[in-house]
Amino acid sequence: MLSVQSASTQWESNPWFDDSCHPWRSPFGPAALFVRAPGARGPPLVSLISRHIPYPHLCPGWNVGKTLRRLDLEEVIAVPMYPHYAMSSYETAVEQVKELHKSKNYSSTLDIVPPFYGHLDYIQALSNSIRPYLKQDYDHILFSYHGIPERHVKKTDCTGNHCLQSANCCDTPSPAHQFCYRHQIITTTNKVAEQLGIPSDKFSYSFQSRLGRDPWLQPYTAQQLKLFPEKGIKKLLIVCPAFVSDCLETLEEIAVEGKQDFLQHGGQEFTMIPALNENQEWIHCMQVLIRQQTQLAIKAFPSLQD
Repeated sequence: MLSVQSASTQWESNPWFDDSCHPWRSPFGPAALFVRAPGARGPPLVSLISRHIPYPHLCPGWNVGKTLRRLDLEEVIAVPMYPHYAMSSYETAVEQVKELHKSKNYSSTLDIVPPFYGHLDYIQALSNSIRPYLKQDYDHILFSYHGIPERHVKKTDCTGNHCLQSANCCDTPSPAHQFCYRHQIITTTNKVAEQLGIPSDKFSYSFQSRLGRDPWLQPYTAQQLKLFPEKGIKKLLIVCPAFVSDCLETLEEIAVEGKQDFLQHGGQEFTMIPALNENQEWIHCMQVLIRQQTQLAIKAFPSLQD
C-alpha cells in the first residue's frame, strides 16, 4: 500500500499525465480512486487522487476514462473524502463516479467507502491533531462544519418523519442517521471531545458558509463568533472537520473574516486548528478504510482474491 505522499510522487511521474496535471483542489469536493490491476495481491495501490473526479477538462492532462482503460483494472475503490454524508458533497462525488463507471462500461467492479465520521482511526487522527492546541489557555473550542439547508436533511430522511422533527432527533436511534449530516457531525464532535476529555461546557458545534435565504442547519458560526465574547469566551479555538484538507473558502471565511468578527466583538485570542491535510495518522486511517473496503469486496467477489 502506498501512502498518499508517495502516491503524489507516482502521480507526477505517471506517463499518462502531462506536466499540466497535478493533485489539485476544486470547490466541489474531494474524491480518490484506489485501483488494483489483474493478478495483484493485497490492498490496491493509490493511483489517482483528486478533489473531484469526473471533470478532466478542469485538469487537461488527466483523462480518467483513458487511464482506467489502459490499466485494465479488476477493482476500483472510490473514497469520497468527506467524513459525513451530505447530498451536496459525499453523494455528489459518489453519483458522479458511478456515472463515469457506468457510462464507460468498465469491466472492473466499483466499490465506495462509506462516510467514516465515527470510525475509530478517523476519530483518533482528528483528536490527536487537536490535542497540542489544548495545552494553551483557552475558554472554548468550536467545531465549525460546513452548513447545508435544512431541506437537504429532510429530503435524505429515509423514514420521512424523523430528521428535524424534534429537539433530540439526532440522539434518538433511527435508520435516518445513515444519511443525516447533522447526526453525523454531532457524533464526530462528541467522540472527539470524549477522547480529548473536553468538558461539555467548553465545546460546541456550529455551521458555516450559509447561502441564500432558506433556513440552514443552526447555530450559524458567523453569529456564534459575535456572541461568544458576550458570554465570557475570550480565547477561542476553532476546528473545521467537514473537510480533511484545508481549502481557501474555509480559510477566508474562518481564519480571516471569522477571526476579525470575533476580535471586533471583544474576543482576545483566536486560534484556528488546521485540517488533517498530510497528517500521518490520517494517512494511516485512509489505508485502514481501503483495506476494510477491499475485504468487503473480496467477500462479495471472491475472484478478486486470486
